[in-house]
Amino acid sequence: MNSYLKIAIVIVAFVVGFFLGRKTVDVEEKIEYVKGETIDDTIVINEPTFVEIPAKPKYIYKYDTIVVDNIQYISEKVDTSAIIQDYILMRTYDFNVFNSDTLGKFDIRQQIGYNKLLSFDYGFTPITKQVTQYRAPVFTPFVSMGYSTNSTVLGGLGAYYRCLGVEYLINIPTSQIEMYNFNQSNQFIGLNQNKVYHTFKLNYRF
Repeated sequence: MNSYLKIAIVIVAFVVGFFLGRKTVDVEEKIEYVKGETIDDTIVINEPTFVEIPAKPKYIYKYDTIVVDNIQYISEKVDTSAIIQDYILMRTYDFNVFNSDTLGKFDIRQQIGYNKLLSFDYGFTPITKQVTQYRAPVFTPFVSMGYSTNSTVLGGLGAYYRCLGVEYLINIPTSQIEMYNFNQSNQFIGLNQNKVYHTFKLNYRF
């Protein structure tokens, strides 16, 4: 082996060892959104912070038809009974504030009666973001063994760097077989015996 080849092997070994030593694992993240338990609660109703009488209130009117000298007139007056009915009417409102895959769900129920907010209930189902960090190996060595139908045992070793791998295999015969070789003129040209074969493979995993 000449000196240039030795220097090249040393440089290659140094570069490979340098990168393998620096980066043998990758830190990867797994993000999940986990649904929590629903929180139901009731908000205490306080007195209004501001009350105002509108300058032009909207009344409920009732209309009557009056005929005078064969002329019809429409009479309009405030419908006190309807206003009272509207005053004592209980109204319940259910609505969703937001429904997000990353934040959760927030629902509200309100009941209004006698011109007041009587109850304020809500239900909140939170969704929490969970980040899990784990180390995935970058450099993964492996060994392999096998058997071939041509009466050979296979043994191998190799390594993966991320998805790309190299493998070395040695094929060892399990029995001694002699093969006599002849040419086309049926002349003996040699004897082949079981040999140990070496195989190099390049692998890629998906």
